[in-house]
Amino acid sequence: MIPTATFAGIVEIFGWSARLWSSQNPEILMPYEMQLVGTVLAPTPLVAAIFVIFGRIIKQLGPQFSRLVPNMCWCYFDDVICLIVQAVGGALAAQAVNENEGGNIMLGGISAQFISVYRTVELADGWSGSVIANESYFNWLDGGFVTLAIYTLNIVHPGIYLKRDATVHISKPDGDEFVQDYAC
Repeated sequence: MIPTATFAGIVEIFGWSARLWSSQNPEILMPYEMQLVGTVLAPTPLVAAIFVIFGRIIKQLGPQFSRLVPNMCWCYFDDVICLIVQAVGGALAAQAVNENEGGNIMLGGISAQFISVYRTVELADGWSGSVIANESYFNWLDGGFVTLAIYTLNIVHPGIYLKRDATVHISKPDGDEFVQDYAC
């Protein structure tokens, strides 16, 4: 899953680099399209990687220590579908053939995701809304949280919590030990 998180970071850097290029050359459409794809799609594989890593940590430390169940496979499937919907909407919006329809499709894919509150609010008013036009909202609420997530994965690397085997030892109240092997 670390390669997936790394890929997400690279796509995010690609998107922000294209955003810088677009700010210096607003008359060119290509950097705008590139930043749209990079900054909208990159967080999805990052979230999927975090879900997988978190599920494995829950399995290893013991499900009794978490309010979430370790088998959250439905989250990955949901993220994949949302990613496809966002890609279709982004492609339609970037072609500027039907900008509003593409934006609405992207909004549907984004709002169905787990952690996309900012993006939902951003696109709710369309491409000319007050939130999407405010650069500081985008910088802090989108870039800031993605940067925080990537730095957290590097500073508090999840590998220190993951062991090779996925055996969980749970102590029962009667003193016996229950062993559950979770194959990843």
